[in-house]
Amino acid sequence: MNFTKETIKDAFFKQAKTCLGSSLLYHDMINIFAYEAKVIDFTDELLQKRDFTNIAEVILSIMAFFHYNTLKNSSDFNRLKSFFLTHGGAYTSNDLSQMKNTLIELWENQKENLQKWVLSTKLQTNEIARCNAIYPALLSLNKEKVNLIELGCSAGLILLMDLYSYEYFNDKSIFLEEKYEPLLKCKSGDISKISNLFQNKMNIVRRIGLDLFPLDLSEKENVLNLKSTLWDNPERNMRLEQAIALFLEMKDNLNLSLLQADYTQDLVTLLNKLLVSDADVVFYSSVSTYQIPVESYHKLITRLNELAEFLKKDIYFIEFESLRDKNEQKNVTKEEPFHLTIHTYPGNTSYEFGRAHFHGNLLTIF
Repeated sequence: MNFTKETIKDAFFKQAKTCLGSSLLYHDMINIFAYEAKVIDFTDELLQKRDFTNIAEVILSIMAFFHYNTLKNSSDFNRLKSFFLTHGGAYTSNDLSQMKNTLIELWENQKENLQKWVLSTKLQTNEIARCNAIYPALLSLNKEKVNLIELGCSAGLILLMDLYSYEYFNDKSIFLEEKYEPLLKCKSGDISKISNLFQNKMNIVRRIGLDLFPLDLSEKENVLNLKSTLWDNPERNMRLEQAIALFLEMKDNLNLSLLQADYTQDLVTLLNKLLVSDADVVFYSSVSTYQIPVESYHKLITRLNELAEFLKKDIYFIEFESLRDKNEQKNVTKEEPFHLTIHTYPGNTSYEFGRAHFHGNLLTIF
């Protein structure tokens, strides 16, 4: 990848702005790095040494390195972890100067370890609250039995979307669906629509996750890596811990498989023997397909069509993504920048189900 230093700097500023609504600490840390020419040079070197999806992946990997070491109680990070809410610390704008000195000193001392981390660690995320958007879209298909398949599943936690508890609210009303923790909360002006969708009874008879690097949550290091990719937000961290506990407790009874696979390759051979034959087939993605190259995306669509033609029935694909064509972003807002699009194959028909916040905090149904 070839980026100018100015493009890299702008990417830091953009990511800092994105973090501001969830974490002042992350906003300030990334802004500090943006103004450090040596960090921009360092990021440029990283981009030359590994094929990243985009600059944001490098920035978030750098941040994950610092969060990981605070969560792990690495002694060199003692001063920094006092600012992390996820470590029982505290941070306000009054702490900026002290945090900056701590951060830059750490960066100077940890450059070698940081480079090894970014070049060898695959950034993995599982934001459970995205179920707030994806699950209603799934219910809108009104299917009785479903093979549910996630593209880019990471640890597979979103595959348990029908087991979590939900609270949708606005200024006038609340809809609550209580099952297992975590309780996922979402603001929406469409409470009556959501309530009606939750009347649709769906049985997920097969759960399959596809990922180049699926995470085994029975390994503590993988759990720590997954936590490190979250921003400094105790509520998100608690949701993740609750979801992991539920996953480990119930996974053996859910007919669930996480497969190491490239989802742009032959899906017929990969999935045919795993699918329950008398159930509908529904794929979904959660902030993953918009990042892959356009040629890979076209391969994915071809594979989905091939599978539908082989099975001799319609299959569905729910995308919770930023639209690839920025000219089509007319229905999104700053608060809800991601689309929920439902495709049907074969035939490549599509329609917009709604839009949502990228962490699932807000939902509007079209």
